[in-house]
Amino acid sequence: MKKWVKYTIWGIGGTIGVAVILIGIFLYLLLTQNDRMNRDPAAKTEMIETTLEWARLAPFPQKAANFNIYTEGSAFTRTFKGSFTATEEIIKTWVEQSPGLQDAKIESISVKKKKYIISPGGGANYAEVIIDYETGKVEFKAYWS
Repeated sequence: MKKWVKYTIWGIGGTIGVAVILIGIFLYLLLTQNDRMNRDPAAKTEMIETTLEWARLAPFPQKAANFNIYTEGSAFTRTFKGSFTATEEIIKTWVEQSPGLQDAKIESISVKKKKYIISPGGGANYAEVIIDYETGKVEFKAYWS
């Protein structure tokens, strides 16, 4: 085999190898981004602010317990999901203060469980809140893509 053919094959193989490594690094960084954000307190504050804007919600109740928020998605989509628990009185006050919940389409899941499909704000594509008035659990989701 001629030397130039050998060098060409080695060059092509090396280029493909470097491309595979770079793609692997890119995918690793892309897939672990949410994990890093979900552990960062500053990022959680930003998630809360964005969720409130996208779902047009009043600030989450100060007396809410078991509050949790996290993100999913990629560079092309972003979803914020979370939950908290509170008394029925606190939840009803929060609902009254939340513009997105005031004009939401309400679906009954059960007698004491409602799903609020919200007309989103801030450029989001979708927002919803599910409230179980019996258990006091509130779940929320807002996303952009």
